[in-house]
Amino acid sequence: MVSRLSALVGGPVGRHALLGRTRFFTPLRAMLLLAVVFLALGWFGKAACIQQAPLGPDGGLGLDWSNNRQYVAMCYSDVVPLYGAERLNEGAFPYATSWEEPGADGQMQTRYMEYPVVSGLYQYVSMRVAKAWDSVSWLPGGLQVAIYFNVVALGLAFAWLATVWATAMSAGRRVWDAALVAASPLVMVHAFTNFDALATAFAAGGLLAWARRRPVLAGVLLGIGAATKLYPLLLLGPLLVLCLRTGKMRAFLRTLGAAAGAWLAVNLPILLLYPQGGTSSSA
Repeated sequence: MVSRLSALVGGPVGRHALLGRTRFFTPLRAMLLLAVVFLALGWFGKAACIQQAPLGPDGGLGLDWSNNRQYVAMCYSDVVPLYGAERLNEGAFPYATSWEEPGADGQMQTRYMEYPVVSGLYQYVSMRVAKAWDSVSWLPGGLQVAIYFNVVALGLAFAWLATVWATAMSAGRRVWDAALVAASPLVMVHAFTNFDALATAFAAGGLLAWARRRPVLAGVLLGIGAATKLYPLLLLGPLLVLCLRTGKMRAFLRTLGAAAGAWLAVNLPILLLYPQGGTSSSA
């Protein structure tokens, strides 16, 4: 579809085309702009859930989630409730702080931050930025959780742009195929629902490094991606099949070793410093 629509601006990229030689509107920049538009639509979709209303005692401001508004308006995001549920609103460091809550059997259980280390630290850094912003009187103010959501969303938007960039660079002559990523309807719905854009950036970067014959860098990026969310680790399966078919097992073993080393380098300090919290996050 994108290839046919590109006829309006000169047609699809040809076999002998030289990409990136125009002054401004290269295919990559056009797709990054398209991604920004879809990210903006995604933010506006979540905006209803960070609206403030006088809901607290004595008319104090609170998030307007009354009458299940987060579901009725289809604006729910894990980012907002996790700010309190993970004790980030108290300035707590992930994996060092625990709390009690009822389990499935009704018994009280001790809970820790259960997100992988990179995702957990991203939440912590975003919280520190939000609190720093909130402490400056001359900056636009609001509920701290609303500021926190916007800080998180900004970082996720950059991560998604990195995903689009790496995908376009991996596509070679079929660069417009990356428009399927930039303009995916899922971006409008779920770009800011959780922290998955961080993992997609590492995964797409790892595949780009592999395509450019840099197996160690590919392994490092996939390993860090696995310390963000599990799914980048699953890409090692197709790479294994590819290497078995093409006789490139040495390159695969280098990638596998680099991935394991990067994952361990990220997780080991947390496991050593906070054994219980670290075990919960890496399980």
